[in-house]
Formats: sequence, C-alpha cells, structure tokens
Amino acid sequence: MTAAIGETGETVAPQHGTGGEPVQALPLWARPAMRSVGGGIFRPGGLALTDRIAELAGVLPGWRIADMGCGQGASVLRLRQRYGAKAVGVDAALSQAGAAAPVRLPLAVGDAANPPFMNGSFRMVLCECVLSLLPDTQGALRTFHALLEPGGVLAVSDLYYRHKPSAGADAAQQGISSKGGSVTGSCIGQSCLGWGADRADIEAHLRQAGFALRVFEDHSDLLGELAAQLVMAGEPLCPPSAGSGTAGYFLMIADRLEARPDDRT
Repeated sequence: MTAAIGETGETVAPQHGTGGEPVQALPLWARPAMRSVGGGIFRPGGLALTDRIAELAGVLPGWRIADMGCGQGASVLRLRQRYGAKAVGVDAALSQAGAAAPVRLPLAVGDAANPPFMNGSFRMVLCECVLSLLPDTQGALRTFHALLEPGGVLAVSDLYYRHKPSAGADAAQQGISSKGGSVTGSCIGQSCLGWGADRADIEAHLRQAGFALRVFEDHSDLLGELAAQLVMAGEPLCPPSAGSGTAGYFLMIADRLEARPDDRT
C-alpha cells in the first residue's frame, strides 16, 4: 500500500515537463519559482498553517490521519514528529514531486479522490490546497466521509472566492495577485479557482456530504504574501480585469456526521 520517501539531497526543479512542455505549461508546484520560495511546501502558509489546523482540530498522539494530496510528505512528517500522530499520505504525483523528507514516510502513490485506504480507519482527513483541484468535489467529500471513523474530523485549507467574479468576467484573469491581503486577478491561481466556490458553496458541499462546519478562518493575507514572493522569484502575474473575482485562502474544520443527507430515507 505504501511507498517510502528516503533520504535525499537538493531537488532541482525541471525547466520543462516530461513531454518537453515549457515552464508556463507546468502546474504551479512544479515551476522553479514555486520551488524556490516554497521550500518543498507548495501552498500558502506552509507548515504554520498545518500547525493551526492541528491546534483547531485538537490532534492528539496516536490519531490516525490521512493527508490527501500529500505532495512530498511535509505535513505527514510534521504531524508525526510534532504531534505524535500516525499520519500517512497519498498523492498521484509523488514520483514527479521528488523527495524532500529526511526520514522514511508512509506515502502511497494514488488518487486523493479514490485512496488505497480502508473506510472508517482515520480520525482525521487532511486536504491542503488539493480539494479545489479534484474534478468531483462532492464525490471526494463523500470519500473522505467514508474514510473517517465516527466522530472524525475533516480539515481543509484551499483557495476560494471571497467575492465571486461578475458574469462574463474573463476566466483567465480570475486568480491571485500580490496586492495586499485582498488578492485579485492572476494567471497562476486559475486552476485552483476552477471549482468557483465561495464560502456559501463550500458549506453547501459539506452539508451534502455529511459534515458540520466547526471552524472557518480566512487566511488570504498568506495568499498575498505567497504571490509577492512569486513575483520576486520571477513568476509573472496577470493584472486584474474588470469584474474579476476576489480570491482568498481559507482554513476549515468540519465534523463527520453519522449519516449523509443522501443516505437518509
């Protein structure tokens, strides 16, 4: 089930994809600018936001935690070393992401929306900057619900719309920029904002999948900081367009309910 990440040295980011694609065609996490500013952690807030999640969720030693879309395993390592959790991870792109962890970790190559784990076997499911990228949000949340034991916790951090774009706004301009804590229009954020969700949409997804929202925090300042760092590292941003939405970054904790609405007769 698991694939280990071993001891490695510095990872050099590719300038082209495996098919010879230019840097601009690569996903953001694979681009040199992101790797230079992220230090192997490809999301706003880094491990500080992971610690905030652990604090709000009340993570205790021995908790079984599944990190969906774990990347190089930084959060898995953090949860195991700092909190004593029995954390594991799954990511479809482990071979592409490269290995950055200094110890062997229980990481599996697989789809976050269809992970190789048994239902009811986790106290917490963690999903950092991944849910928005999955093609079927509702299906993924139902899968996470099934993975959790009764009383389990779902923890998510991701991009969302603080204010949705106006009708007819250019989709290529809907993303993030480095303008303060209120982030607007950029090329680099468009894939993560493809789900088009604001807070009301997210809460509706949770209810339908059988979760009760416990905590919702806005951390859009971290998105602005990351965007500014990317600009300094040479990653181009698009200027805001008229009617483009205001993107932000959120953290949420939700509790697993005993049954989903679509399970009830």
